[in-house]
Amino acid sequence: MRKFLIWLLFYYTSAQYIPIQSLLTIKTLPSFVAQTADGESVTQDILENGGVVVFFRSTCGYCLLEYPTWIKMKSLHKDIPFVMILHKQSPGSIKRFFSSHDNPFDYVIEDSGNILWERFRARSTPESFVFDQHAKLIGHHGYIRGGTAVLEEQLNRLSNASVKG
Repeated sequence: MRKFLIWLLFYYTSAQYIPIQSLLTIKTLPSFVAQTADGESVTQDILENGGVVVFFRSTCGYCLLEYPTWIKMKSLHKDIPFVMILHKQSPGSIKRFFSSHDNPFDYVIEDSGNILWERFRARSTPESFVFDQHAKLIGHHGYIRGGTAVLEEQLNRLSNASVKG
């Protein structure tokens, strides 16, 4: 029965030209209350003017390959909040990671119960979400390989909107 339902969903989305990913991806910033790696309580309000959320694990090879991208993007977009959500990683281990790596993130959030993972409907690490100043999702990326042009365009739109607003 499960296979049939998956087939039916796949068939329906391909017949209607609706990408299956659009059915699985959030459309707006979910509400949340969480703790940073330093123990500070934060909510979705840290992204009230838009920003980037990245699910990360320092033992994930693709996360490490992508990490320089976030350092570069933050240097170009200091006005945009960058939020790292730890997936299957303790605050202590990320602090050790940051002792030998630059930290481009404004907030590093612990998600030991996978609550944010589920709220954001994350599926892999690394996985990133870009939200505009209206909490609308304007970008969703898995491992960013082969160039950052799309991400850069999304961040430029967000920066330009914050300058105008």
